[in-house]
Amino acid sequence: MEKFARWSVVCVLVMSGCDPGELRVVPETDDAQEGRADMSRAADSGSGGPGADAGNGGDLGSGGDLGSGGDLGSGGDLGSGEPMCGNGIVEPGERCDGDCPTSCPPESCTTRTLVGSECDRRCEASPVTMCASGDGCCPSGCDPTNDTDCELDCTDLGSWPADWAAEEDAALDEMNRHRGTGYTCASGPKMSVPAYAMNDELRIAARCHSMDMAEENYFSHTGSDGSRFSDRARDAGYGGGPRYENIAAGNGTGVASVGQWMGSSTGHCDAVMADNANRVGIGYYRKAGTRWTHYWTAVFGQGD
Repeated sequence: MEKFARWSVVCVLVMSGCDPGELRVVPETDDAQEGRADMSRAADSGSGGPGADAGNGGDLGSGGDLGSGGDLGSGGDLGSGEPMCGNGIVEPGERCDGDCPTSCPPESCTTRTLVGSECDRRCEASPVTMCASGDGCCPSGCDPTNDTDCELDCTDLGSWPADWAAEEDAALDEMNRHRGTGYTCASGPKMSVPAYAMNDELRIAARCHSMDMAEENYFSHTGSDGSRFSDRARDAGYGGGPRYENIAAGNGTGVASVGQWMGSSTGHCDAVMADNANRVGIGYYRKAGTRWTHYWTAVFGQGD
């Protein structure tokens, strides 16, 4: 990664007076074909052609060793071998003529196991539970961080990786710590204000913007589709008034990212300490191989 990949980037958009494009940089088995030999012709095939013996009931045609159901015609070593399941005949050694599978056909995202014996033999299936990239499955509890077959839906709150959501919650706690004690921003001292409450719709808007920035490898308040933060908040179903948006990149923890905003001279701290906002949605997204790897968005609003 470029040598400035460890830098942290922060930017804020306030509904009045901020250029959306302005950036600030600070350091930082096949089925088996089963069948059985047709032993009704065992005598003929063993006769080697027409002859007196074969036609007059001699040794070969009289039910002797070869035609009598002996070793060759009885299913012995030179005949059909072991009893064949599923051939429609209950043969010696069989209790019944069941399906008797010898293998289990594959089935997507399941593990199939052959269990039982003889006529009770059957395939049992259980869902794949291991997180493994490349098998085309995304079991419950897996996500893109441990299984590349998984895709995230930023509009589904429950699908977000648990460690990402935990960092978002840590960021909220850090914001509210400053709001409870007051803080001196670059613009001046700020009095203590009531804590922010996490809002689901604003959180969806924030997560989707962080995801968009990472997947499209950019950093801006303007979405890849040209949207503004207020558009994204309303599209997510937020019924209150969108007030501000903070974005940051480069830090993998919520506490560190809030620290970026609190030390910024471009309005991020003011948004965190705003007395005209009481709801926030925080979204964190991580993607290796992008310029900043870690992407953060906080959307602030007034009312539910």
